[in-house]
Amino acid sequence: MYRRVTYLSNSKLHRNMAVTRKLSVLEGAMETQSRGGLNNDGLQAALRRFPDKPLRIRQLMLGSESFRGLCEDLALAEGALEKIDTFEADVREERRREFEELIVSLADELKQFLT
Repeated sequence: MYRRVTYLSNSKLHRNMAVTRKLSVLEGAMETQSRGGLNNDGLQAALRRFPDKPLRIRQLMLGSESFRGLCEDLALAEGALEKIDTFEADVREERRREFEELIVSLADELKQFLT
């Protein structure tokens, strides 16, 4: 493989090196996610919400910072909703509605990315 690379023109060599770097970054991101690292909660939230689009979700998680952010926000909002019963009684129902509205809004934004 190294000999083949040395015979490439400079422009082809630079493209080949760029592709290799991109693949390394993607592999590292996928490995981090598979170990339960960055974005795992967001990934799981998106997969629960859109179980029919796992491949597209994973592609967007790797390639779109905006999509990752929305997924992370969705996971946080779902987590807060799960803990709503720990809120004080006088604000509990208002907060429940706010989190439910936020979840619907985030899911709508994610759906736009997926279509």
